[in-house]
Amino acid sequence: MSWFVPSNLPIVVGMLCTKPTTFNVLLWQIINQTYNALWNYSNRNATSPMTNMDLLKSYGVAVGASVGIAYIGAQIAKKFNVASGSIARRRFVNGALAVSAM
Repeated sequence: MSWFVPSNLPIVVGMLCTKPTTFNVLLWQIINQTYNALWNYSNRNATSPMTNMDLLKSYGVAVGASVGIAYIGAQIAKKFNVASGSIARRRFVNGALAVSAM
């Protein structure tokens, strides 16, 4: 567990510091969920039976949910004209939307 925070740092920085284009939002959510899936897989209970299909379904649902939440959140931010605020405000709102989909 002591490696979890330092290893997530590049992902969080990427989510917060890249321009919030649709591509970047989707890319960072996919990277984040892939990392989370690998982390959970490596810390699983190996004695519990789980098929590869179960793993793929779970990964697909996690990626779909995080990408969907991030995309819808970005659209809501656009609707409320978040871009008209200061750079700090835009980064805060976009970062909060990106991190909430984690």
